[in-house]
Amino acid sequence: MIKWLDAFQDGTVQLNLLYIQIKEKQGDKVARIQHGDMAVYDDLFFSGCPKFLSPVVSENPTSPFGSSGPRGLQLQVFKAEVEQQRLIPTLRSFLKLYTSIPISKLAKFLDMHENEVRCCLMAFKH
Repeated sequence: MIKWLDAFQDGTVQLNLLYIQIKEKQGDKVARIQHGDMAVYDDLFFSGCPKFLSPVVSENPTSPFGSSGPRGLQLQVFKAEVEQQRLIPTLRSFLKLYTSIPISKLAKFLDMHENEVRCCLMAFKH
C-alpha cells in the first residue's frame, strides 16, 4: 500500500511538473484559449497532430478535403468537438456553486435556451 501511495504521489508531482512546463512553453496560447480565442486551436492542432496521408490524389480544387488535404478535414472535426465542449468549464463552475439549480435558471445565467443547456449537461455527463 505504501508503494502504491508513493507511486501516486510521484504521478501527481510529474503531472504538476508537466503543467508547469506547458505553462512556460505555451503560456500565451493557454491564456488565449481561456479567453475563448478559437484561432489558437489551428496552431496547436497542426503542431501536435499526426500527419495524415490521403489515399487518393485529387487534382480537383473543390475536393472535400479542401486545400490542406486530410489535415484540414481533421481540423474541422477537431474544432467542431472543441466548440461543443467550450461551455463545459463554465457549466462546471455553476454546478459547483449550486447544489441544485433548475435548468431554466441555469439557462438564464448562461443566456441560452433550455434545450441547449440540456445538451451541454449531457456533454458534461459523458
